[in-house]
Amino acid sequence: MKCRIRHHLTMLLLVAVLLVAPMSSYADRPLETPTSEAFELTEATISEIQAAMERGILTAEELVLQYLKRIEAYDQQGPSINSIITINENAVEIARELDKERAQHGPRSPLHGIPIVLKDNFDTADMPTSAGCVCLKDSIPPDDAHQVQKLKEAGAIILAKTNLHEFAFGITTESSLGGQTLNPYNLAHNPGGSSGGTGAAVAANFATAGFGTDTGGSIRIPSAFNSLVGLRPTIGLSSRDGIIPLALTQDTGGPMARTVEDIAYLLDATVGYDEKDIETARSVTNIPETYTEFLTEDGLEGAKIGVVRSLFNESSHEVNDIIERAIEDVEQLGAEVVEVEIPFLDEIFSYPSLSNWEFKFQLNDYLEALGEGAPYASLDEIIQSGEYSKSIERSLIERNERETLDTEEYKDIVLFRTKVAQHGVLKAMADNELDALMYPTSTNAAAEIGRGQRVGNNNRLSAFSGFPAITVPAGYTTDGLPVGVEFLARAFDEPTLMKIAYAYEQKTQHRKPPEFLQDSEVDKYELQIRVNEIKAEQLNEYLYTVESWKNLQYALTEAENVLNDPNATQTEVDGALSRLNEARDGLEEIDIRAESMKTWVDRLAEEEELSNDEGVRSLMAHLTAISYYENLGIAEKVIKHLESFKGLLKHQKDVGMMSDKAFDILHTQVNRMIEKWEANRNSNVLFPGKGILEAAS
Repeated sequence: MKCRIRHHLTMLLLVAVLLVAPMSSYADRPLETPTSEAFELTEATISEIQAAMERGILTAEELVLQYLKRIEAYDQQGPSINSIITINENAVEIARELDKERAQHGPRSPLHGIPIVLKDNFDTADMPTSAGCVCLKDSIPPDDAHQVQKLKEAGAIILAKTNLHEFAFGITTESSLGGQTLNPYNLAHNPGGSSGGTGAAVAANFATAGFGTDTGGSIRIPSAFNSLVGLRPTIGLSSRDGIIPLALTQDTGGPMARTVEDIAYLLDATVGYDEKDIETARSVTNIPETYTEFLTEDGLEGAKIGVVRSLFNESSHEVNDIIERAIEDVEQLGAEVVEVEIPFLDEIFSYPSLSNWEFKFQLNDYLEALGEGAPYASLDEIIQSGEYSKSIERSLIERNERETLDTEEYKDIVLFRTKVAQHGVLKAMADNELDALMYPTSTNAAAEIGRGQRVGNNNRLSAFSGFPAITVPAGYTTDGLPVGVEFLARAFDEPTLMKIAYAYEQKTQHRKPPEFLQDSEVDKYELQIRVNEIKAEQLNEYLYTVESWKNLQYALTEAENVLNDPNATQTEVDGALSRLNEARDGLEEIDIRAESMKTWVDRLAEEEELSNDEGVRSLMAHLTAISYYENLGIAEKVIKHLESFKGLLKHQKDVGMMSDKAFDILHTQVNRMIEKWEANRNSNVLFPGKGILEAAS
């Protein structure tokens, strides 16, 4: 599968480059010094990208190509993060169209031209949606998920679909279709899950941001493990339509990004009522004009935060130390912090996830909605096919054995679990006059691949209550593994979470890219110096053969592209320098003679750079005379007629018979001929025809 992706990605990049910059156009491009405003891809935010596009130093097409190149370099080879399942083969063309639209009408929204990756359980009508299962690898839904549709309407580009723990069953991100995704901060560890592909891809800067789903912790765990901000929104804030279900009582989809600000932009684009998801009716009147209005650095000033000590694991010393520092930071930012107990917490956590009950029935409904294009009609058929990871076989069979949801046990869980979870959280917040609760996103950092992953029950508090929770980077263990701190608020109180998370993020700035990106600096100094040296020579195109001049232009263009490419490798830099030196050394001067200048006069006349036929004939007559004396080897006569020819050039330029371009070309060549004949005369070199004259005498 990954070989197929890599081949497809390479071809996509090649086709895009050929479409964007045909080789025949390189020689005509002006050579510009790399701008000090060169766009830096690593860690670029939505607002930074929009500013770069507004200044004209970046296009959506260029941005997509940079991300595709990074995916090829780091996801498919190098560290081989293995986060991507499918690349959108139309991404470059979509970006190109969005660039045209921006130029004509301006941007649709802050997401115009922004590349986004989606967990591969969001329906996309133009790409397969697989849930990470081989059984659905060719399943293309009839339409987009509601949130995907809204992203596209806002001008976002769906760049790729990401790996996930198959059918979202686990928290380490391994699937039969996508394999095992690696944690970009420590390749021996898992990236969390089940949205680990999105987490790893966004952390590794394969896209600007992404989307995951969260049934029990599947947005927040991988966000914490990848030093990202991840929001599980209130159930009903955003539509779940078009998301392959795990348990709709708990399911929600939401954004994962490198900054809180980007989370706000993504929320603005995707929240709201959808008639296909009745839960979203609760969002009406609960959505602000924009979530960005709550991004204030003093957002914690005067806030009251409740730390839930019962959600700490006493044996997780490093995680606890990091969260203790986060608590201190929150206090320093002006918040009052108190320790609180959640009433009924043991009872809340005694209830199971409803994925064991709901998955079979809701998946079957989803498959039916695919219509005739559905590869299988039911979970039972999928199990019979054997096209899935054997690691989830037992879970699939157990879920398939459920015969009905019309049982007292199931109804009690739906009714009482949600009620007791909400009452417990609301009572704790009301009794202590809290704005939010605070605790570790996961009690443990990411485990080594192949070893069991423990995260505690912390993620269930939001999932069981339906209340929103956000995780923010809080620091790193001694192994370099990210740790997240989670804040939970009341239903539809995402604005409070934005204020708290933004203030904390801005003060602490814990987010940093993985080391393989930080250490990927390459030495471009020698290449830059060589480019500057060649430009300083002020070489004249008209003194060199066409082929050798074009070769130099190709090499200079390549060198400048590499200099301006923040993702260029050292191999690319060294190769560009070698080809540039080779092209400069191979620059071949033309042997300028009167007959070759006649060729230039004909060419300039055809290009209408010489506008008077009589003037052309006069030029040709002078060159014929010069050629005559050239053949005789009489230097004095050649030089005399060349000086006269220079005067004729100036006259024709002054009276408008000759363009500036024609004058520069011919004047340059005349001067070079004079220099040559002067030098040869002084060195007593024999000229063509001189031996004949001497013999005749």
